[in-house]
Formats: sequence, structure tokens, C-alpha cells
Amino acid sequence: MEFKQLEFFLMCVECGSFGKAAERLYTTQPNVSRVINALEGELDNKIFERTSKGLKLTPYGKSIYNYALNAVKSTNLILETNNSKKKKALYISAYQSHSLAMLLTDIYRANNISLEHRVGNIEEIISHVEQGISEIGILCISNRNSKAFFNKLYKKNIDFVPIAKLNSCVYMGKNNPFFNRDCVNIEDLPNFKYVKRLNDFFSIEDGFRRISLGILDPEKIQFDITTNSEHLAFSLIKNTDVVDIGIDFDYPKHNSEEIKKLPIIGGDTKLTLGYIIEKGRLLSEYADVLIKYIEKNIAHNNKE
Repeated sequence: MEFKQLEFFLMCVECGSFGKAAERLYTTQPNVSRVINALEGELDNKIFERTSKGLKLTPYGKSIYNYALNAVKSTNLILETNNSKKKKALYISAYQSHSLAMLLTDIYRANNISLEHRVGNIEEIISHVEQGISEIGILCISNRNSKAFFNKLYKKNIDFVPIAKLNSCVYMGKNNPFFNRDCVNIEDLPNFKYVKRLNDFFSIEDGFRRISLGILDPEKIQFDITTNSEHLAFSLIKNTDVVDIGIDFDYPKHNSEEIKKLPIIGGDTKLTLGYIIEKGRLLSEYADVLIKYIEKNIAHNNKE
């Protein structure tokens, strides 16, 4: 039995299909199917039922799931310990963020460390921490989805540590007629054209639902562009009247003359920025450095 087989098994459980698992594993669906078939052959048992609605664990598959999860987590911890003898490392998963990317760059430049950074949506970030792939996950939650979020973390033995309450904002460039305003009213939001993210926690679909803007109907939002490219999204916001939804931590200061953030007035628009970590685990040296960088950056912005 190979470590790769267990990784593929866990990803298939998480995604519910070979196709989606292949996308996340950066491979092909036939390859995922071959790996799972080989694992089932070695175990002499079926671990998945192939149904029209996707993959479903067999009773045997359910019985070995926690063993596989613990094996992958333990292996990653062993590899992390081995790497730490050579060079100190920071393993992190997070949502898309230019500011966070800048902070990680500063940490890398100032310290002799290895850096392993993954971008994902909220489900993926939780999964990375649960599996031991990442030490911490940086994410945001709203009051509206906090109950379900904390129930999920409780079942997975993961803690959430809040860092700060942040405003949700609309990001726009000079081509937008609202550029010279100081804020955006909640009633104005359906009038904008948005860039929609693929598989991103801050997609318009998830963003409006999670930010809990109340009177705004997501079905009335106008999507002109759908992409998973931050480069394209940034270019659109900078050069057209297309806007984006995010938090007051999403775009670097050196772009403030080209892209402006306007706070949203009305409704429950506060989000809690924080990190998740395996329950009982202490922050490593450089994870602690990262959290302090984030806190310092937020405090600096709030003074302005």
C-alpha cells in the first residue's frame, strides 16, 4: 500500500467523485480511478459504491476512513519533522489575498525558512488542516454561517482563533462611477457588475450568502466575468467598471491609487478573520510570526 493511494482515497471521499478529486490532485480522472481500483485490489474489498450521484463509501470504506486519515496526518507530521532538521518551515492554507501574499513574502525574505502555501475555499482550508497538510488555515466567517462552521470544526477536532473583526468592502477602479465616493450603500450593490470567482471562498455566490447582507438577492447580481485567475480579476477591476466583494484586508496598499475599497453600509457586513489549527497544537515559530504580521497590518490600517 502506498501513501499516494491513501491521499487519493481521502480526496475522493472529500470530493465525492473521481473527476473533482482529479482536479484537486492535479491529475486525470482515469489516473484517480486506477489508483483507487489498485487500492481496492490490495485490500480485497470495495471502498466505494459508484452511483449516478457520485461516490459513496461502502461499510468497509467507512471502517477504514479514520485509519487512512490518521496515517496521512502522521506521515505529514513525520515529513514536517524531517524537514525542520534541514530548514524551518511554514505550512499554510488560505483564501485568495494579495495582502497575505505580501506578508508571506516579507516573512520569507526576513527568515531562512521553507514556505508551503495553498489557496482554497473554506472547505478545502479545513480539509488541509484536518489532514495535517497545513499547520494553520487563514479564513473568514460571518455571524450567519458561524454555527455550522463551528459544528464542523468540533467534529474535526479543530479550533478557530479569531484575529479581528473586519468590514466587507467593494473594490473598484477609476472607471467605476462610484470611485470617488466614501462608501457604498447596500441598496447600490445590485447595480454593479461583478467578477465571479471559481472555487473561491470570496466568490460572489458565497460572499453575499456568507456576509449576510440581508435585503440583497444574489440572483439579481450581474456576472460579466467568471474566472479563477487573480490576475484577470485584478486587471478587470483596475481597467473597467467591474467590481469585487472582499474584506478590508484584500488588496495591497501600493495599488490604492488604482483600486479603491469602499465599505458597505447597511446590513450585517462584518466578518471575523482568524485562523484554524488542530485542537491542542501550539503555533510553530513562523506560524506565530505570520499571525503577528497580520495583526500588525490590521492595526496599521485601522489607524489610517
